[in-house]
Amino acid sequence: MFAFANMKTMVENAGGKIENIGSIKVYMKDRAQRDAVNKPWLEMFPDADDRPARHAIEYDAFPPGVLVQLEVIAVVV
Repeated sequence: MFAFANMKTMVENAGGKIENIGSIKVYMKDRAQRDAVNKPWLEMFPDADDRPARHAIEYDAFPPGVLVQLEVIAVVV
């Protein structure tokens, strides 16, 4: 999923790594997309003991064509 690749790029462009991510809110147009979100999530954060907090929210007010949006909190020093 491009959202996770874009998130990684943004954090790296700010001088951080994915390990600096502390929390991610995943806004989905439809909960049926959960499997499409979980696959890249597990690829990016394979260690169950070292993942950022995650909260998935169903959100149906996206503009046309938008299915998923991420809100990311990372600490980069």
